[in-house]
Amino acid sequence: MFRLEKKTRRLDLFSHQHPSTRTQIWVLSLLTIVYIFGFIDRVVIQTVVEPIKKDLSLTDLQLGLIGGLSFAVLHATLSIPIARMAERRSRNVIISIGVVLWSIATMACGAAGSFVSLFAARVGVGIGEAAGLPAATSLLSDYFPRHRRASAMSIYTLAVPLGALAGGVLGGIIGQAFGWRTAFVAVGAPGGLLAALLYWTIREPIRGGFDPQSVRDEVPPLSSVFSRFVRIASLRYLVIGTTLATTGGYGINYFLAAYLGRRFGFDVAHAGITTGIVSSIPGLVGIGLSGFIADKLGRKSPRAYAIVPGIALIIACALYTFAFSQMIPTPFLALIMATSLVQFMYIPTTNAVVQNMMAPRMRASASAVLNLFYSLIGLGIGPLLIGWLSDRFAASGYSGGQMAYAHCGSIPKQLACAEAAADGLQQAMTAFSLFYLVGGAIVLLSSRTLPQDLRDHEGAL
Repeated sequence: MFRLEKKTRRLDLFSHQHPSTRTQIWVLSLLTIVYIFGFIDRVVIQTVVEPIKKDLSLTDLQLGLIGGLSFAVLHATLSIPIARMAERRSRNVIISIGVVLWSIATMACGAAGSFVSLFAARVGVGIGEAAGLPAATSLLSDYFPRHRRASAMSIYTLAVPLGALAGGVLGGIIGQAFGWRTAFVAVGAPGGLLAALLYWTIREPIRGGFDPQSVRDEVPPLSSVFSRFVRIASLRYLVIGTTLATTGGYGINYFLAAYLGRRFGFDVAHAGITTGIVSSIPGLVGIGLSGFIADKLGRKSPRAYAIVPGIALIIACALYTFAFSQMIPTPFLALIMATSLVQFMYIPTTNAVVQNMMAPRMRASASAVLNLFYSLIGLGIGPLLIGWLSDRFAASGYSGGQMAYAHCGSIPKQLACAEAAADGLQQAMTAFSLFYLVGGAIVLLSSRTLPQDLRDHEGAL
């Protein structure tokens, strides 16, 4: 089942060594759609945070554990061995199996009756999604030449805001009308069809077919992949800076719908739809443009692949800080939309640089290593830390004291308790905006050596 050149029972879209434009469009479109549904399954929980909190009597810290660490630990650690398999085996088959697993686990979230069972189901979602991103980015790198990879990654990364938009809208509407459990089941159900399309219509391209170096049969050791992340200065700074930005982004976006409910009184449907629109539609524009802008400017100087995302992250920090000082929904949402335009611009350019710094049979592993940082640190720590900070700030600002605040769940109608919860989350989110400032500054540092590093390692591309 895993042989690379298996052609039977599968639609053969190739006619030459290099895939046709029609094939490239189909593969990029299907992988993007799969990523969209994967992201919906990952983030729909953000929309229904408040009803889950009330139904299962959870704290913000527990919500942070379910939203981040439960998903991130096995998702990040398993992505490495799965990526190593993807260097040798059929990548579309690996992705197909992952789609089935994460879809089943998402539907299982709807059956959870406690913190423990919901935590376990979220672990399953993380395990399934571990098979997706590394294999997909490696596959795309063999479908598109080096000078078009950032553009291709921009389109592929559109799945992030599109998935967030769909997760917010569907989660909000379904959660409001039928409950949060039905929302999980509904978004997980299409996975079987997507897995079938992947398996039947995509085949393995020639590895390294677009690269100047002939492809070798052997797969470099994982230590060689880690070595490049450590040795290459520009890559090191780029990964550190974007990991910090990812930490801030996962933390803030996980609680954004909950903040709309606590601060401005939005119900589940209103919060979900609003969050999806204001954080996703501008994100579509920003992500879509960033890769093309970087590719165009990068023809003159590769520094653009670090300067464009670095400046965008610093602007995001300023916008977020200003947004969380607003006490009226209209200016708050306008500023969130402006932030969303720039805050995701680092994703396609970073993916492109990482892929361009690696040999063909390192690329799935390199994507998995990048995912390890983003998931284990960004997703694992972001929601957890912001939830802990929110609880602490809320308890310290509650007039009844910390012990009294701990029992707020039993007295939801107490206005002072609700106000403290909103203030605590506001302070935690404001603090998290600083991750973008520090991350952006570090990303800009990578621009100093990026041109020379790309030239030095061009022979391995």
